[in-house]
Amino acid sequence: MKKVFFALTALLASSAWAQQNIDITAEQFNSGAANAELTTLGRQAAASGKRLVVTAPQHWHAQIAARIRAGGQAEIVMKDGFYETLLVRVEDKAAEPAKPEPVAAAAKP
Repeated sequence: MKKVFFALTALLASSAWAQQNIDITAEQFNSGAANAELTTLGRQAAASGKRLVVTAPQHWHAQIAARIRAGGQAEIVMKDGFYETLLVRVEDKAAEPAKPEPVAAAAKP
């Protein structure tokens, strides 16, 4: 029983460890110290096919997207944040749900 519990715990923990979180302060972002890090994240995400989920204040979104896209055409999801910090989460792309096929209308007699 303990082996099953540990195996299940390891399986669930592996998905949590697969995600990477990067915190950038307002000083780092405004001074340009984070530019290289954002460009590298964009390059790595584009190469690996992962998605970048960015939480930051609304007025930073355009600058952040430009800095990330300088490294590559990664998929970026922007979320509004209330604090003057930047959080970037690297995650696997979720599988798209299958679209149901349209049902042909039955001919009426």
